[in-house]
Amino acid sequence: MNISEAKEEIRKTAEIYLYREETGVYEIPFMKQRPILLIGAPGIGKTAVVEQVARELKIGFVSYSMTHHTRQSAIGLPFIAERDYGEGSQRISEYTISEIIAAVKDQVKYKGYEQGILFLDEINCVSETLFPALLQFLQYKTFGNHRLPEGWIIVTAGNPARFNRFVREFDISVLDRLKVIRVEESFDAWKPYAFDNSVHGSILAFLELEPSCFYSVKNEEGEMAYATARGWEDLSLAVRLYEKKGFTVDSALIGQYISDKEIAGKYEMFYRLYGECREKYPVREILSGAAGQDTIKKATEAPFDERLALVELISDRLSEDFKAVLRETDPLKDEAVKDAGNSLEAAFHFIEEAWDRGQELGFFLTRLTLGAYSSRFIALFGSESYAKYGDRLLLNGRREALKAEILDLLF
Repeated sequence: MNISEAKEEIRKTAEIYLYREETGVYEIPFMKQRPILLIGAPGIGKTAVVEQVARELKIGFVSYSMTHHTRQSAIGLPFIAERDYGEGSQRISEYTISEIIAAVKDQVKYKGYEQGILFLDEINCVSETLFPALLQFLQYKTFGNHRLPEGWIIVTAGNPARFNRFVREFDISVLDRLKVIRVEESFDAWKPYAFDNSVHGSILAFLELEPSCFYSVKNEEGEMAYATARGWEDLSLAVRLYEKKGFTVDSALIGQYISDKEIAGKYEMFYRLYGECREKYPVREILSGAAGQDTIKKATEAPFDERLALVELISDRLSEDFKAVLRETDPLKDEAVKDAGNSLEAAFHFIEEAWDRGQELGFFLTRLTLGAYSSRFIALFGSESYAKYGDRLLLNGRREALKAEILDLLF
């Protein structure tokens, strides 16, 4: 399944594990609540979706990368204690509380999260000395003598062996105690996250044209060459700040995030095209409804990659306007809403006039539907053109999600 489907499975699992009878007893007993194991390539968003589930369910979240832990930090440090067993005082070995269990207890005590998710990443790459303690935790939910509090769900993640030479295989006796979810990389599944997090328009348009470049891992002559979702997101942040500072976005920058030279080269060429479109097309004039026939003619005759770049530039500018409106609180908000709504209608008019109802319109509708600010703006204030065209492209039950967002925002 893709990362969006995996998120939904995690959410459903959390809801059934945290469901209580009227007496307050968990319907599925704590020790029968199997830990979730997400197996998927690095950088596809496993950590992000687990954190999103915790935030959406309004429960606690504690995250650890297990490769950073030793046996001592996981189960606690040994110390000498004295006990009286009726035969006089005896000295025995005890352990301090596990750092991981302590972090969960801190969430319960100081933040009031009686329920939550403990996320343990890279669990199949732990050290040889920690591995037995980790298996004990997955089976019995204890590190040493310290048990995870009831109400806390265990979600773990690991990479397939082809991505990490240090991966340890779990045997059937362990896997049979876990809920295993295998996650495949998917650009379509990543798009809603990318829109929500304002990934740079050049990256979104490029990957729309070249979806095979979204995720790639190769071993060429003993050297790894890769492009990952994490890499694209981090590159996006760097590109935005390079542009703000007036620095040149070139192969030296791109290669620091996308090590596959072929993919990096393709993106660099597209980024240059994206920059040329900024100069070539007056986006503000388009959104004010003042685009001249020369601009429309250029757009109509442009090659498809240039068209997508222009649609993304329009979408990106609209998103910034919607974001400003949604954050506005002063009396001028009504005027700002009107202006943003007019810009949206002008964008629809320009796209239809330039390209009729082709793929460009479909891309624009998808961008509006999945974008965090655009979807909320339309949900709250409406759009005649979106209502006219949107029925053809409301994806994956997004209509119901928009209704839910209206309720969240209004109440």
